[in-house]
Amino acid sequence: MEVAGEAPCSEDEPRTVPDVPGSCDLSRRSNLFQASMALTGSAVGGLVGFGLTDDRPELAALAGGAVGLILATFISGLVLMCLPRRRISLDAARNKLQRMKRRANVTRAVAVLLILVCAGLIYALAQRDGAWAFLVCVAAACLIPGTCLYVKGFVLQVRDFQKAIQEAEARQTDRHLESQ
Repeated sequence: MEVAGEAPCSEDEPRTVPDVPGSCDLSRRSNLFQASMALTGSAVGGLVGFGLTDDRPELAALAGGAVGLILATFISGLVLMCLPRRRISLDAARNKLQRMKRRANVTRAVAVLLILVCAGLIYALAQRDGAWAFLVCVAAACLIPGTCLYVKGFVLQVRDFQKAIQEAEARQTDRHLESQ
């Protein structure tokens, strides 16, 4: 089974698997690239929005920042989608899978703590009348589904990676049996 953006396995690569399977790329390099693009896009969008109007510039900066964030997210996703994917050896893939499983467990625990903290912030600040209290409540309310989506995506990536390793092992076994 060939995934878009992945080089097919050639005859001399029976013991390799894609470094990142087809579902979602949650590698540190990709996360840092997308985070830097999101921060840059929201900063540029906020500055453009702030400069476009003299009437309520803070709202224009907020709207510009949101538009910049959305555009930067799409642009960085397109860039990452077009980059070629690396392939790693089967042994390195098994080691990486173990690290990913440990990371998934830590991520789940951190996500639960983050969701509890966000819910506590929303509860504590919901009755206050102020711009900062509102901003913190909105940010916390956005972090909860974002955290859930990140954890779900990471768990799916671990499953896809495990499936890719099993397929590579099956290819290796088939080639071994054919050579006999």
